[in-house]
Amino acid sequence: MPTGGLVESRRELLLLAGLHAALLVLWGQPELLHDEADYIAQGALLRAAFLGDAPVAEALGRLALHNPAYAGLVALLEAVTGFGASLVRLLQCAAGILSGLLLRSWLQPKVGGAAANIVAWLLWLHPTLLFFRLTLWPVSFTLLGLCLFLHQGGLRGRHDGQAEPVAGTPIKASRLSHHKERHLAWLLALLPFLAPSALLLWPLMIGLRGPAQATKLLRSGLVILLGWSLLLSVATGTSAFLDLSGPLNVSLANHPAISEGRGSLWGDPSAKATWVADLAKACPGESSAAAKRCELLWARSSAAQTVLEDPSAALHRALLRVAETWAPDQFLPRHLEELRGAPQGGLRGTVTLLHGGLLLMALAGLRHTLGRRLVLLCLLWTLPVLLAIGFTRLRIPLTPCLLAAAALGLAGGRAPRR
Repeated sequence: MPTGGLVESRRELLLLAGLHAALLVLWGQPELLHDEADYIAQGALLRAAFLGDAPVAEALGRLALHNPAYAGLVALLEAVTGFGASLVRLLQCAAGILSGLLLRSWLQPKVGGAAANIVAWLLWLHPTLLFFRLTLWPVSFTLLGLCLFLHQGGLRGRHDGQAEPVAGTPIKASRLSHHKERHLAWLLALLPFLAPSALLLWPLMIGLRGPAQATKLLRSGLVILLGWSLLLSVATGTSAFLDLSGPLNVSLANHPAISEGRGSLWGDPSAKATWVADLAKACPGESSAAAKRCELLWARSSAAQTVLEDPSAALHRALLRVAETWAPDQFLPRHLEELRGAPQGGLRGTVTLLHGGLLLMALAGLRHTLGRRLVLLCLLWTLPVLLAIGFTRLRIPLTPCLLAAAALGLAGGRAPRR
């Protein structure tokens, strides 16, 4: 295919497909861990609701707890086929491969074919990303969404090109631009349902493109988001936005039981047990709309009280959560410790070295206009950790942005090699 195409060769695709197929066979069917088990349980409950053996409202309500789009995908595939985990892993492997193709296509005219190929292969072979494709977490789909965002011109500013077709522009090119804008609008509307941090792409769009053009892009997103949030609010009897986990995550980051030197209760089971007991005491009873409303109200009030009692401690925890988020990945080592037959030795050091080197190289992107926008995107994406829990999985989907910023910065002002 031509250099500008997504696929360089069939051999490359066959190699990538073979690698992921081998990993699926080796480690693609582990025992479900943590949230993975919850996603599959939601699918089983949804199937029971279809058969009339469980309340439909409860089955649908559980999908709104967090990452509604991803939870809905896993649950629907599990309910219909009974093999939801395997199918989602297969889709995530495809999403990971497509992410590299899209990122390479976007980078080629900017840094040249050689550098773009290196970035794509780093994205394909990064051990953390490889492993997340084999687990039931929304990281791979979120990563694909960010690559699509870049590929569709999501970082284009008002002065980077004409927003509207000008006189003499070929009709075909104008239509292509219109289609890309429409695809970008739908992506901005749906991506927050995979990762709430994607909402912070919206102010970035307004800053880059100006309020008038950005409003056209965000209109569909506002309608979907406000309509969904209104549904949640009516169902729970209190204000709810996007999903039902937001206030709980803020409470987990602002509670008296948080241990010294930690930014939140995440990753500290003994301390979190106190929070769970407090929540159960404040909101006893079965899972219902009334119980969920009680949980949301308790989470907001307890978090606000904790912050007001000691604002300096709250600020200190926020800074700790920033460090926890940008630290080397903790999910992959933890998962490998719990899996039988998975490699253990040396991988933690490899992941740490890769992450540290990538952060240093990404700083070179500050020399380039697009690189600075990518770094700003990364900072905006992780901004919620100042209020809610912080963990490395939140910033793992930003890997293509860090790689692209590094490539742009290292290429500098040199003309790309074709």
